[in-house]
Amino acid sequence: MIGRDCNLSQGVTIGLGRRAGVWGAPTLGDRVYIAPGAKVLGPIHLASGTVVGANAVVTHGTNPDEVVAGVPARVVSTKGSGDFIV
Repeated sequence: MIGRDCNLSQGVTIGLGRRAGVWGAPTLGDRVYIAPGAKVLGPIHLASGTVVGANAVVTHGTNPDEVVAGVPARVVSTKGSGDFIV
């Protein structure tokens, strides 16, 4: 499931994965921005306003308005997607 007003850039992977023995696919809240090349894997939820940085690998859910980046992805800010979603 993908929420309202999301922006998925080129080369993004939203993939099936396993976490704690449970298989599933990610769900996205509203106004989620995922930058080019990012991978979002497994039964996780990206909360509304989340930003995923370019080429990040996300395997854990997020809280509202978190900005995550890196491999593995870590929280780098709590500014949210306001500057990325119109």
